[in-house]
Amino acid sequence: MTLRIVVTGKTGQVGKALCARLKGDHKVTALGRDDLDLETWEITPSLIDACAPDLIINAAAYTDVEKAEDEEDIAYRINTELPERLAEQANRHNAGFIHFSTDYVFDGTKFEPYIETDIPNPINAYGRSKLGAEHKIAASCDAWIIARLSWVYAETGKNFLDTMISLFAKHQTLKVVADQSGAPTPASVIADVVARIIDQAPPGQLQSYLTEHSGILHIACHGHTSWWEFANKIADLSKTGGLPVITHQIEPITSEDYWGKALRPKNSRLNISRLENTFGIKPPCWTKALESVMKRRIALR
Repeated sequence: MTLRIVVTGKTGQVGKALCARLKGDHKVTALGRDDLDLETWEITPSLIDACAPDLIINAAAYTDVEKAEDEEDIAYRINTELPERLAEQANRHNAGFIHFSTDYVFDGTKFEPYIETDIPNPINAYGRSKLGAEHKIAASCDAWIIARLSWVYAETGKNFLDTMISLFAKHQTLKVVADQSGAPTPASVIADVVARIIDQAPPGQLQSYLTEHSGILHIACHGHTSWWEFANKIADLSKTGGLPVITHQIEPITSEDYWGKALRPKNSRLNISRLENTFGIKPPCWTKALESVMKRRIALR
């Protein structure tokens, strides 16, 4: 069944991937920064009204973790208040609502992967702004899913993969944090998971389906690694694919050696049992996913 879907954050990694994945099967209206009221960082309700959506997917976000330490008020408006308004509009249209949160709602002190019911404890402004949205959405909407993500990247855009590929061509030695653990997850994998969840709803019953399955859901690739190991894997694939690499040493450093202003959780691993058991969706291993993304990146040369 063709759905009327509004996707916000159309120029971001996840938003762009969602639009590409959904547009063949559904009527997608993509909204971006140009559609925001830059004073309030809210999307005008009339834009949503004109779409008469069956589903709103919010991929818009303030994602600069470092800058958020100095601009927590702006991060709050974009990451907390905007999702709340969109959730309210989804409810007003009897539509479903899907929103993306982050592993940064946790402090990273747990030894094992985090499950959806673990108690959040963000240690930076970005994480606090994203946790705020989780609380607001649950109180504002009936048919909702909040998908927590971690270590998101894509073949294009500003992300860890792009940064590493650029640095490999310029520096003989690099330093990368080695004591933080997570599962690098491409935006394309996230978009595919969301599309498959939507497609599981019986025709004409998306809202009731999402109401039945409302809650927080962790989406991530299988396995885990460190930023340092991730960087080494990218370097290997870059060399194999013919990308310029002059880096001959990637030095592992600790989080304390990193000069960033914002604290980061050392454990960003997300348990994805609910995704597998409730929705029957098993994401790929992070290494296989990276290989696929690198093939697309290399083809863009």
